Amino acid sequence: MDSRWWWCEVIHLLERRHDCITVGGARPSLRSDWDPSHSGNVQASPFRICTRKWRRTRFLGLVLLLTLVGAASCDAADSSLAERAKIIEPQLEGFPQRSADELATLVQAAEVADGETRNFVYALYGQSLVKSNQLAKAKDLADSLQSQGRQRDDGNPLALALLIRGSVEAWNGSAARNYALAEEARTLLSASKDAYLRYWATIAVGTSARQLGRTEDASKSLQEALALADSTRSPYRKSVVLYNLAVLDVMRKQFQTALEESDESFKQASLVESTIGMSRAKNAESAALQFLELPKRELDAMKESLAIAQKGHSETAESLALINLADIYLRRKQFNDVLTLSERSIEIADAKGDQAVAATSRANMAFALIGMGRIKAGQRIADEAAATYERLGATAETGDLLVEYAEHLADAGEYKAALVPIRRERQLRDQIAEKLRNESIIDVQARFESERSRNDAERLRQRTQQQVWWLLAALLAISLAVVVILYRRRVVNLAVMKEKNAELSFQSNHDPLTALYNRRHFQEFIASESTIHDRRDPVESSNQTILLIDIDHFKSINDQFGHVTGDAVLLALAARLREVLRETDMIVRWGGEEFLVFLPATSFDQVDEIVGRVLNAVAQEPIEYMDQRVGLSVSIGYCPVEIPPNRLSPGWERVIALADQALYYAKAAGRNRACGIRQLLRVDESALDAIHTDLAKAEQDGIVELSMLVGDEAANEPRTVSPAPSVSTTQAN
Repeated sequence: MDSRWWWCEVIHLLERRHDCITVGGARPSLRSDWDPSHSGNVQASPFRICTRKWRRTRFLGLVLLLTLVGAASCDAADSSLAERAKIIEPQLEGFPQRSADELATLVQAAEVADGETRNFVYALYGQSLVKSNQLAKAKDLADSLQSQGRQRDDGNPLALALLIRGSVEAWNGSAARNYALAEEARTLLSASKDAYLRYWATIAVGTSARQLGRTEDASKSLQEALALADSTRSPYRKSVVLYNLAVLDVMRKQFQTALEESDESFKQASLVESTIGMSRAKNAESAALQFLELPKRELDAMKESLAIAQKGHSETAESLALINLADIYLRRKQFNDVLTLSERSIEIADAKGDQAVAATSRANMAFALIGMGRIKAGQRIADEAAATYERLGATAETGDLLVEYAEHLADAGEYKAALVPIRRERQLRDQIAEKLRNESIIDVQARFESERSRNDAERLRQRTQQQVWWLLAALLAISLAVVVILYRRRVVNLAVMKEKNAELSFQSNHDPLTALYNRRHFQEFIASESTIHDRRDPVESSNQTILLIDIDHFKSINDQFGHVTGDAVLLALAARLREVLRETDMIVRWGGEEFLVFLPATSFDQVDEIVGRVLNAVAQEPIEYMDQRVGLSVSIGYCPVEIPPNRLSPGWERVIALADQALYYAKAAGRNRACGIRQLLRVDESALDAIHTDLAKAEQDGIVELSMLVGDEAANEPRTVSPAPSVSTTQAN
């Protein structure tokens, strides 16, 4: 109920009593004042009229006094409510469930508070619901706020609803959706005076832009959020912004700046005794110290983060510190410590129902077990962690986990087992690429239809105006104008349609980053061919060959230099392939860091020469991008479409699969090299199955003859090249 109700009731009672008050305080005569049968003949005395005027003046003064007292009481209540919410704010992320319970008791009081206080309480309540995994309640709250905003024609509740929905998307792993919703909210708040909502929208844009790799956008938004935090004189908000700036500067390799920002973030969080803020700042400090190559301080900072979380009894902060500390021990091969930390982190995550944190901790535990030689146990737990990520819909995170899984297996010498997660990662990557390609085509089509609709509407408007004008001039002129307009419209539409169709055709057949052919184009190419035998060159020494090329250590390049540099590496590799290959060769971006090359009408000896040129051209010079020199090498697997000596034709899909097997054999042999299937030494039904199942064993059993070519070392980035076990290099360059 509105807190002003009490003085309204007093006024109402005073109005009812107004005519019952006399000068001496005595009740009026019933006959003269209240009896209906006499009221018509009663004359009021001058003294009585004057007395009533005095009573009215005194009554109005009393009403004014009560109004001022009631307004002051309401302002005090709003101030108290805002202060209680500000006390909860620094503890919200560290104790989300407790904060949600406390804020639920404030929401009812916030209904009658001023707009800024009401929005602040609802904003914190929405965040606490998301952080405590009460997503359904958070969505209901957003729907309610959206409805209120539309009814009141108020942009603040509408923006608040968008920010809560963005938080839900971020919790579910969609930084892109969070970015779009936060940008829309910031636009709505451009003229708003609500300081907290503007701060939240700005930092949401900054953090999601950082997660998407848009570093310039992230830096600009986070600096703006820092200014807003300063204007509200909130140490906790400054701590949050400084932490995110530190993480961003680690990405941008400005490690000393990141260290200073994490230190200031810790100081600001300490002012309000925010456990999550202090622990998180130490996490950022540890990350900066890692790249500054100060391992002891790196470990000490992370241990301090864990101690702060445990002392503050924040399980959220503790689980994050445990995971990061386990990562440090995993890099240092202290596997027993990794197991201990991961068990505690899993215990916390299972109790909170946080499946993502539990899966990450189980992955750390699995990698430690693999490093200790307990391969089977590690594989079982790693498979469970990957399955959990897939079930949560975290496709990109699943791919990163599978790559790390394969690397740990390869480090343990389990090369064959490492192929399983790598293949699964490639399937996921292809799914992502296909989804992005489809979304791109749909977006282009939608923009084309929208543009065509706007053009049609504009032309219709112009045609109508011209018809009215010519109607006034002459009927014959109108007819002629209509014919001309319709004809021009048809010509323009046909030209636009032709241009858009060409654009769609190019985008559907080319990779948007490198402008090379994409997988779809190559699949259409092989489908358009009748059969391999119909295309056989009459010259026996000629053949067609498939090359699969994969960048070595591409994940490490992305982790060390950032995804923008990774894209620059892909563009540079595409350019070098164009330079070294022939115009008749087809180059395809097969997916991620993998490329496919189709060599038509090439003799077997020429294939080895071309592959050697590719290896050396790629490794000859480092990639230079934004004052960074990135050493580069590739591994290549290749297979003829018709395998000698009997020109066996296994079909396109199997040829690509055999080239893929040869690629992984080259990876296992030490990278920066190529492995090719030269000929079958035994021709029977089981020979292809044998080399498809285990290429190394097939070579050892005398079923297949391979070529192994070793490339030059990458400039300024020496790589150790060691032969894989049991690899026979029948032709090594």
